[in-house]
Amino acid sequence: MISEQRRRFPLRLVIIGLALQLLLAILLFKVPLFQSLFLVLNKVVLTLENATDAGTSMVFGYLGGGSLPFSEPFPGSAYILAFRGLPLVLLISALSSLLFYWRVLPRIVQGCSVSAPSIPSLRSSVLICIR
Repeated sequence: MISEQRRRFPLRLVIIGLALQLLLAILLFKVPLFQSLFLVLNKVVLTLENATDAGTSMVFGYLGGGSLPFSEPFPGSAYILAFRGLPLVLLISALSSLLFYWRVLPRIVQGCSVSAPSIPSLRSSVLICIR
């Protein structure tokens, strides 16, 4: 919309893409099968978070989530992003790199591209990102 050729803006393409995202959101939040899949994925991420918290509290002590040697003045003020949040990001990054090396992630992406709807106007511009 900021380009010099505002009349060539693919409004139809944007509307179709937003409709597909809305349809996907309805599927993911309203269909019981997808809800249970989300709960399983949530348990996996929580397990990774608990393992990361245990490791960082062992290595960094109270900075990494261990018991505080002082009283906490405000709830959540002892959360330090560098010692608690970033180790989880590093762990998930390492796992995704490992899954990519083992060719698991490319197969998941390929499966998503096969199961994606075949809309002619979206095939060349949007769905090519998945393939």
